[in-house]
Amino acid sequence: MTNAWHLAIDFGTSNTAAAHQSPMGKEISALALTHRSNILPSAVFLDSPHGAHAAADGEPTLLNGDSALARGRRDPSRLLLSPKRYIDHDEVKLATKDLPLTKVVGSVLATVLRSGKAQHANKDPETVTLTHPEAWSAHSVDQLKRSAIAAGIPEKSLRFLSEPRAAAIHYASQQSVRAGSHVAVFDFGGGTLDIAVLEAKSNGNFEVVAAKGDNSLGGRTIDNLMYRWVLDQLEHDDPDLADYLRSAPIATVHALESSIREAKEILSDTSSATISVSTPHGETDLLITRDEFNNVIEQSIMRGVELTRAALAQAGVDSTKTPIYMTGGSSRVPFVQDRLGEVGTVMTLDDPKTVVSRGALAATLRGFTDGGAPDSANRTANAGGAAAGVAGAAGAAGAASAATGGGAAAGGSSRPTPATSPGMPRANQNGSSPTSSFPNPAQNNTQSFSRPPQASSFGPGAPSSYGPSNFASARATATSAGRKKSNTPVIVTASLAILAVVVAIGFVALNGSGDGKGGGNGGGSDDSGNPPFSETSTFALPANATDSDLYKVLPTLLPEVKDYMPTNFYNRMRTCEAETKKPPFLGDAFRNMDNKMYSCLPDYNSLDGKNSSLTYSGFRYILTGDEAKKVYDHAESSSIKSTRIQDAGNGWPEIRMYPATSEYGAPDIMIWYPDQKGIVVSRGENGASEDEIKKMLKFFNLMPQD
Repeated sequence: MTNAWHLAIDFGTSNTAAAHQSPMGKEISALALTHRSNILPSAVFLDSPHGAHAAADGEPTLLNGDSALARGRRDPSRLLLSPKRYIDHDEVKLATKDLPLTKVVGSVLATVLRSGKAQHANKDPETVTLTHPEAWSAHSVDQLKRSAIAAGIPEKSLRFLSEPRAAAIHYASQQSVRAGSHVAVFDFGGGTLDIAVLEAKSNGNFEVVAAKGDNSLGGRTIDNLMYRWVLDQLEHDDPDLADYLRSAPIATVHALESSIREAKEILSDTSSATISVSTPHGETDLLITRDEFNNVIEQSIMRGVELTRAALAQAGVDSTKTPIYMTGGSSRVPFVQDRLGEVGTVMTLDDPKTVVSRGALAATLRGFTDGGAPDSANRTANAGGAAAGVAGAAGAAGAASAATGGGAAAGGSSRPTPATSPGMPRANQNGSSPTSSFPNPAQNNTQSFSRPPQASSFGPGAPSSYGPSNFASARATATSAGRKKSNTPVIVTASLAILAVVVAIGFVALNGSGDGKGGGNGGGSDDSGNPPFSETSTFALPANATDSDLYKVLPTLLPEVKDYMPTNFYNRMRTCEAETKKPPFLGDAFRNMDNKMYSCLPDYNSLDGKNSSLTYSGFRYILTGDEAKKVYDHAESSSIKSTRIQDAGNGWPEIRMYPATSEYGAPDIMIWYPDQKGIVVSRGENGASEDEIKKMLKFFNLMPQD
């Protein structure tokens, strides 16, 4: 049919884009979704039953895009900024009403469909291609599929494609990409960061061979950092105004949000910008230079750079010969491109916000998409290779564990195509935690981040667990291999019994000698009941550890930490800023703290594929000496009551957990060595429980192993 047309939708965390064949020339172009933009905010607002837009039959009406944002400013409890984060939930709550997830997501897709049909004589598209993150499970993509059907799109018309494949296909259509060569896609959106390395096939298609991501790093992270910068500036110049902003009316907060976003965009083209703080009592303008802006966001951007290096290393490609294609609105920030340029050649061809949707449509027309069965199902068949790529040093048993629910561990592709990458959503991942684009307590019950998966290879039985010994995991692996008759079990059992006796004697002798490692209260037992400090498994400092004027490893910055902190902790702090700064990501217990601390991130590769969520790889703020004692005293004198997780003694630190605050849906953890005056303050994962925090602490040998 001459008037047939095709539609592709990139349903994003913060914004949604679409592409179609223009009615006149049939070429692929971005679809206008509003009167002024090709981008539609993914936000959804539940209209009140008596509102002007309410349905006559009593069925709840959902508003989308700018209309949802406008209404949400007056009633945040009815606004859902990022429905994509709830993709594995059956229902979401808006105000007091539980709504089916498929209806909420479907409302966004229906809005895009209406815009497309309006430009094609109200005719339905022949196909509708939906994109999704590479790491989404078949369950997640099925949720998207059912949402599309709820939006009125016939199942037979649906096609599916992963976002990095779509982006690569688009860029390949603009430049020549030789078959067998590799490209990287750096997708830096409003709410998430996804990185994938792909191999070009002879037919023009692409195969993902490695993927990394961070579900908590995006454009809103940058906005939050700028908001904190505004408060810090006002704290010195106008403390009363800073206090007012912390509990300001919603209209004032949203006005500041808008000014911050505008300044961020201006700084992409100019050397400075002005942020206006408007209140009923007057207006204040703050000038921020591009250098100041870069300094504010540097640590977060370096996290993205580290993930890119890790993805390229996982794929086994030469970074100098692998172009990095940029997509997502946040990739426009010049500083992002500059720092990524230290890894490889950065390629930016056109509007990064619509790259994925246009590439998805090109893939549809070339037959590269999957109809009915999402392409994530194809990845499932290769879960064995995927698990090997994700689990890394966890070994065959760990890889098999990571592949559970995703196919056989053996017989899969040799390519490390991750079925589920660290830091990305996975099916049946329950528990989301409230947070907000800005420190606005009223919004906390409407915006949620899905918690990234715990890698299933991490646990007491995993071959690379950092436990007291690896005998338990070796025994479990042998049992799973079958019950072959042999004298080996007898020999192993006898050896273990002898070893247990030797260890017990050594433990008693160590307790009595008073020579525990690492300071604290020395050896022996104390009121805390902690055993003497021991570290049977250590992580060696990498040969290529960071050492420059801007970044250094922790033992170089603070050599004294080697006297009492675990090797498994301080050697993992590969990326530390060489200068101390005020910690930007801590909750109310550390509010208005004057002390500056070293800001560090664990090296991604040191995590052995166990987990890339904030539980294991979030910021660590570290300090020693009298200034460290001031940090401890500040937190303990605050009105925020902590939970004592561990007492100091026998070389172990005192550990306290501070509850999630109005600004962040994540607890703070404070590790304190009282005798040595050494402190580590870390932000946990959003919504993390005490047990999950303890797992993280044990991973770094900051608590005794079970």
